[in-house]
Amino acid sequence: MTTTRERIVHASFDVFDNLDFHKATIREIAKRSGIAPASIYKHFASKDDLVMAITNEKTKQMITELNEHFIGVRGTMNKLRKMTWYYLYFYENNPQVSWVVNISTSVKSWRESSDGWKNVRQTGQTFMGILREGQKLGDVRQDINIFVMSNIYFGGLARLVQIWLVHNQSYSLTALADDFAETIFAAVRTPTE
Repeated sequence: MTTTRERIVHASFDVFDNLDFHKATIREIAKRSGIAPASIYKHFASKDDLVMAITNEKTKQMITELNEHFIGVRGTMNKLRKMTWYYLYFYENNPQVSWVVNISTSVKSWRESSDGWKNVRQTGQTFMGILREGQKLGDVRQDINIFVMSNIYFGGLARLVQIWLVHNQSYSLTALADDFAETIFAAVRTPTE
């Protein structure tokens, strides 16, 4: 049985898929969910609060699916390539979520949402885990600052998504995955002699 909160969130997905976040209204969300606008405010303090709920739900979905994509993947470069491909694939297939996450939602909003911040940290831990495992395997240099590399990685991915959105999704985002993963791996790999 679907709860009222879930109905609101699902209706919001529909609204944000068809309207820009800033043009979407609580009234439209209420209409699509079959709930009075005042009832939405019983579950969400504001449209921003609702957007964070949607973003958190989609981010949890992304984390779950990414973990499924890792099944059977071996090796640092293969895991890095898979994570990069899936990250770009997810946003390419969810452009409205891409817009909300990478353009409309501030870092402050993520930080103020306990679920949001937990999801951000979990995604970061996945990447850092790949590099730590790579260090144990000898694939990744020991002198790499993994925290700094994580910021470079996610900052670069966010920038790729932002530019793709600004260019009206006129090219394949996933087509950039291999080059991006290779660039990151080249920065961290243990030199071969």
